[in-house]
Amino acid sequence: MLGLLDLTSQLPYRVWYTEETFAHDQSFWPAILGSVPKGSLLVFELGFVNYECYHELSETGRYFLSRVKTNLVFERFEWLRNEAQLKEWLIWVGKLGTPQRQMLRLVEVAYKGQRYSYLTNVLDPARLTGEEVAGVYRQRWRIEDAFSVASGPLPHS
Repeated sequence: MLGLLDLTSQLPYRVWYTEETFAHDQSFWPAILGSVPKGSLLVFELGFVNYECYHELSETGRYFLSRVKTNLVFERFEWLRNEAQLKEWLIWVGKLGTPQRQMLRLVEVAYKGQRYSYLTNVLDPARLTGEEVAGVYRQRWRIEDAFSVASGPLPHS
C-alpha cells in the first residue's frame, strides 16, 4: 500500500493498493508520476530514491525532498550555507554528459547529536529553507495519523 498525504489537511491525497505481498516501493513510481500536479512537493523515504524519477519530477515542475543514501556519489558545485548546525550546497548528481545529470540541493542538519542529510530539487533556499527542509521531512510520518483519521477506530472483536 502506498499513500500520498496532503500535509495541509493531514488526509490522504491518493492511496494505492497491490495484492503483491513483496511489492517494492519503486513499483509505485508510475502511479506517483501520473497523479501529482505541477508545483507539488513530495516527501520520500529512502526506499523511493530513484534519480531518473527525480529528474522527471524536476523536468515537469514538481518538487521532492528525501533523505540521502550513504552511497550517494555527487560533485559539489556551490556552497549556500556553512554553519555548525546547518550546511547547504548545490551539487551535481549523475554522470557528466548524461541526460539524467541534474543539479540538486544537499542540506545537512545537526539535531540532538546526529547529522541528517536531505536532498531536494528546490534549489533556492529562499523558497524552502534548510530548517524547513528538516521540519517538512519530520512530518512524513503524519501519513500514519492520516490513515487513522480516515479509517476511524478499529472495531472491537
